[in-house]
Amino acid sequence: MVAVSVCMITYGHEKFIGQAIESVLMQQTNFAIELLIANDHSPDNTDQQIRHYIATHPKGYLIKYILREKNWQMMPNFIDALQQCSGKYIALCEGDDYWTDPNKLQRQYDYIEQHPDIALVAHNFHILTQQQEIVRANTHPPHQEILQISPQDFALRPFFQTASFFFRKTPTIEQLPKWYAHVLAGDYFLVLFLAQHGNIAYMTTPMSVYRKNPQSVSHTTKFLTVKDNFVQHLKLFNQTNTNAPLRTALQTNILLWELKAKPYETDTYAQKIIFFMRHYACYLRHFYAIGHFKLAIKYLFSPWFAKAQ
Repeated sequence: MVAVSVCMITYGHEKFIGQAIESVLMQQTNFAIELLIANDHSPDNTDQQIRHYIATHPKGYLIKYILREKNWQMMPNFIDALQQCSGKYIALCEGDDYWTDPNKLQRQYDYIEQHPDIALVAHNFHILTQQQEIVRANTHPPHQEILQISPQDFALRPFFQTASFFFRKTPTIEQLPKWYAHVLAGDYFLVLFLAQHGNIAYMTTPMSVYRKNPQSVSHTTKFLTVKDNFVQHLKLFNQTNTNAPLRTALQTNILLWELKAKPYETDTYAQKIIFFMRHYACYLRHFYAIGHFKLAIKYLFSPWFAKAQ
């Protein structure tokens, strides 16, 4: 019986998919795993790369391969792949990221098995820049090996990355709302759904690499489009959210998005300055998270930023 399903979505990753697959198949575990790869009709040689590993790798039999006959788009592809995972737990690794620790899955599995109150175990990671430099994402005191993170803390500061996710396959995965297929930040909202069923644990040891991709949604989508999508779905999530502290945190997050976006919008200069002063206390409370002095400068020169959008 499969204990852990590794869910890997891919599109146009012919240069990277091999490293991603290798990093999963190198895992040393005392439980059964499967690697479910959902290829969203890639236009390049991603399909051939995956079939090569299935045919030639000693652990190729662990790969469960789904090739879409047409392009489904990222979120529908991801949701379907999640729901086809058969393990008690699910780990994520997208086709352009990779893991670096052969004991990653075992460490997360052992922890979540011993802590029934935990819904998700994440960990620190490295960033591979476009200049091919590897940078540690987060720095923590040496004595802090595992942190407990509340849902509301995550909601305001989501500092871990998708390839670190390891979580229980709860009924939530089978009952995701229809609007989830339209979010741009699928990983963020997935954590919110999971956090309704338990707490979040975070291991401070880096065990994966996130590859910065200039073709990602965050790089190719206009900021106001991202903001509108985020705010719309935060409000939808809050309609059924019964966790009061999380509800408050998400309302704050909505306000932070509004504060960051206002300089780019079509309001008059006076309206923007009034909005900023009205929420100045919120700006100070989240000074560094929201862009510190840079945001205030954007308000001062907001007519130029509005034209830039």
